[in-house]
Amino acid sequence: AGSDTWVQIHDAEGQRIFSGILNAGAEQAWAGQLPYQLKIGNAPSAKLFYRGKLVDLAPFTRGDVATLELK
Repeated sequence: AGSDTWVQIHDAEGQRIFSGILNAGAEQAWAGQLPYQLKIGNAPSAKLFYRGKLVDLAPFTRGDVATLELK
């Protein structure tokens, strides 16, 4: 079984698109103005797909929190 993770996403205007906990195995899709600013907790257990491709969170992760921008 996987692990829950928390996710916070803001769009280009600084509007919060999503903030909450996603249960293990959950999928979530968002729409908003790019670029997105993301913070993902428990990042080593999370998978992020952007435009159909898996994003490697490792380069953006400190401890277990990934902070990145999607354009």
